[in-house]
Amino acid sequence: MLLVTLEKSEENFSPSTMYNDYAISDKIFHWQSQNSSKPELGRGLSYINHEKNDRLVLLFVRERNKDEFGNTMAYVFFGV
Repeated sequence: MLLVTLEKSEENFSPSTMYNDYAISDKIFHWQSQNSSKPELGRGLSYINHEKNDRLVLLFVRERNKDEFGNTMAYVFFGV
């Protein structure tokens, strides 16, 4: 399960978690993984091979942490 906040601020995110996440199209999402994830092993490899390993990746996205009234914004399920 991926939980993504699109608009990040230094107030709520450390410099190491200011990932550049965005929609490329209606079916492709660019998700920048944690610094510790490598594509050739471990968690990074499991993300890449999720279909082959019969695993689902669930994408939940919100625009920012808080709305214009200061309420925490909910994540929206964007799909598998």
